[in-house]
Amino acid sequence: MALHGLTHAAKDRLCQRYLDAWWPAMLQTSRNTGLAFPRVTLLRTIDGPAHYDEKEPLPPILTLDRLLHHSASQQMNLSRRRAHMVVIARERESFENVVTQLRARFGSLADLPVRVEVRCGDAARDTLPVLTGLGAWGNPILGLFDSLSGINIPLEVMRRIAHNRASEAIVAFGPHVQKPRDTGPAHALDSALGGRTPREAAAWESRLEESWRAWLNGYGRALRPAGFAYRLKFRMTAGNGPPLHLVFATSRLDSVSAMKDVITVSRHRDGVRFHDPRNAATAPAESLEPVQVNGEVNPELAELVIQRLAGGSLSVEGIGKWLLTETALWLPAHAQPAVQVMLEDGTLVKQSVRKLSRRSLIDLPGNGAP
Repeated sequence: MALHGLTHAAKDRLCQRYLDAWWPAMLQTSRNTGLAFPRVTLLRTIDGPAHYDEKEPLPPILTLDRLLHHSASQQMNLSRRRAHMVVIARERESFENVVTQLRARFGSLADLPVRVEVRCGDAARDTLPVLTGLGAWGNPILGLFDSLSGINIPLEVMRRIAHNRASEAIVAFGPHVQKPRDTGPAHALDSALGGRTPREAAAWESRLEESWRAWLNGYGRALRPAGFAYRLKFRMTAGNGPPLHLVFATSRLDSVSAMKDVITVSRHRDGVRFHDPRNAATAPAESLEPVQVNGEVNPELAELVIQRLAGGSLSVEGIGKWLLTETALWLPAHAQPAVQVMLEDGTLVKQSVRKLSRRSLIDLPGNGAP
């Protein structure tokens, strides 16, 4: 068990479940199309001291083990040229622990069908040179960034990844983001957030709930002009552990769907609670039923739909896509049943007398709709 608590362990399992889907999606071969991509690179950073029990395998060791024993390993055609895993550990202790565990589990790394590189360095400074040195650019990269000592990955790094072919990032913030004034030098934060405005907005929030919300929303907004089409933002908590704040950034719609599947599994198997930063007035949803037993729409879902329609009318299909790509938990299938009930109780209006369909335009009363 991670000394940092249940939430860190749950975050590692969430990332591993996503990797279980990501590796074959990127590497699996087909008789019709050949190789999906000639090379893929997983970059994983370890920020801070080693915080796992010595008897517990570190996440990079588990990741490599599951890749080598993946049910689709034959179809992925693994080779050192095609599959790269690089770890950048900030602390010397973490670096040494990773190297020791890798050698103890797998023997000589040079004999593996995956190229494995472990570096001791600073992710903010070393990510771009390391990826360049590996020849990673031009093919898919997945960056797993643990920014537990501060939001410290420069936006330029994220921009390079966003504009690289089929590349994605998962960034985890520690619970300290609830205390914006204590997160580190202002210039480092401004570099990561694309300017001082998001930092200053969070610093003005005195309530913890509002400060973490400001951080996640601000970081998500910064990643959009960086080049990521979709950004899922959420806080996750497991048991009594401190919360972690995650942003998943990608431009692949199928990757968004895969991450939503992983989040659903994490809710059920690990008992993880997910909270969307858009929801200021409601608690995290205990159930993902769009319409509850009493005939009312789930409060979290209702608030999100109202927030979206405050910006203008949208079709039922459009609401569903927005739920998929912009919310932590909700799916396209939740849109129509929720809209139906909200039309019946007068919360929403429909810009047509026709039967409700996926093409029906939906609005808030008073927004110009009839």
